Amino acid sequence: MKWKATDHLTIEGGYSHFFAGSYLSDTGPSDDADFGYVQASVAF
Repeated sequence: MKWKATDHLTIEGGYSHFFAGSYLSDTGPSDDADFGYVQASVAF
């Protein structure tokens, strides 16, 4: 997602899911993982 809050401020966010495959289960822990982020960009 991306939202331009003002002319100088942009807020972005996202989400991702990592599917652990057979290679990971063969070499160690093999849990799926979820990632989320939020960031702000300020332009001068």
